[in-house]
This record gives sequence, structure tokens and C-alpha cells, in this order.
Amino acid sequence: MKNGFTLVELLVVIVITVTISTGSAMLFGKSNSDTNEEDLRGKYREMQRAAIIYTDLNDSWRNTLNETGEVSVKLGELQSTNYVSKDFSNTVTKEIFPSNYIIRLYIASSGDNQYLDSCVVRYSGGQEICIANSRGYNCGCCDSPISSFNKACSN
Repeated sequence: MKNGFTLVELLVVIVITVTISTGSAMLFGKSNSDTNEEDLRGKYREMQRAAIIYTDLNDSWRNTLNETGEVSVKLGELQSTNYVSKDFSNTVTKEIFPSNYIIRLYIASSGDNQYLDSCVVRYSGGQEICIANSRGYNCGCCDSPISSFNKACSN
């Protein structure tokens, strides 16, 4: 009758334990990254909701939207009027969102129905760059033409 484990048996147990813990750590890291991405999309949607409320409560902005079908509000304006926090930050990069982000509200249509839609954009070198559509994804912004600065959504 043998007493204890052999060296091979101990090594097999160690290898299995290391494999399981490595796999668990990788899965946890991926889920954490997915959570940060979802939080970021939520922040973009929050910016857009704040712009809608801001526009709705300010007659001049609401009149402009009704007359032209579009209005653009800078994130800095929403921050200075306390519609969003001044330290509103990106959950992925941990950097504070630039105050020059523009939240564009516009009247969109689907068939015979019209609805209020929104997106977040920024300008660089005179070119409009898509930051987030109304669902928080960085594609298909503001009914703008698809380009290298406004890629098509895959879903």
C-alpha cells in the first residue's frame, strides 16, 4: 500500500489548477472590459438625454429645433448649466469628456413617422467625426453619410 501522492500526480493537479485559474482570470478580465464599454455607451446616452431636457426647457432652443429640425448643444454648455457633471468621464480611458463634444438633436423619419433622434460628434480639422449614435455606439451618427469618420453600424 502506498503512502501519499507521487510527484507526477502532484504535477497533474498543479497544472489543472493553474489552467482553471488562468481561464477564470481571462474570463473575468473580458467581462470587466465589456462592462466598461456598456457603461461608456450609457454615458453617451446620458449626454443625449441631458441635451433633450435642456432643449425642451429652453424656449429658444426648442423653437430652433421646431423651425430647422435640428439643434446642436455643446457638452460644455450642459456642464456649465449642471445638466451633466463637470467631471463627466469616459469609463474606458478614465479621461474627462472634452467640453467641445457636440450633441446634435434632429428630427428623423421612418416611413411616415417622425421622431426626435440624437448623436454625439466632434470636429477635427473641419471634419465631423462620429462619437456615438443614439444607442451609444460609434457608428451611423446623425443620418450623416457613411465615411471613414462615420462608419456603418454592423447590427
